[in-house]
Amino acid sequence: SLGYPSISLNGIGSEFQYNELNKYGFRKYYLMLDSDKAGRRGDKRFRENVNGFKITVNIKGGKKDVNEMTKEEIEQALSEVNYGKK
Repeated sequence: SLGYPSISLNGIGSEFQYNELNKYGFRKYYLMLDSDKAGRRGDKRFRENVNGFKITVNIKGGKKDVNEMTKEEIEQALSEVNYGKK
């Protein structure tokens, strides 16, 4: 988690997970799902089922998922969505 509060959906998430997240009332989510078809499907499903503001963070550099990224790459990706930097 590199010091960021985080969760793992273990796939594209389940109804139970979505209900639990909705109970806690978090207002903002940064989604860093896999950069493949399943990840895009999971992003869409999360958006449809979880309340709050959702920001998709793109995984770049030919990497498939966030586990392949360095701390610096994650921080760069987050800064790009937070501040519009390229």
